[in-house]
Amino acid sequence: MVDIVTIGGETLLLETMGLDQKEEENIISRFKEDRTAQYQEFLMPRGNSLSYGFYLI
Repeated sequence: MVDIVTIGGETLLLETMGLDQKEEENIISRFKEDRTAQYQEFLMPRGNSLSYGFYLI
């Protein structure tokens, strides 16, 4: 295996912790709400057949 630093690359190691089930569900829900709102903003000004109020899941 080639050492990243030896060949001139950079490396960064981040330690993470897992979320409990409630925190994970909250984060996923917020992402979905944000993406749905952004998608609605994208569709609405167009006034074409795509603007039917889709929801991303």
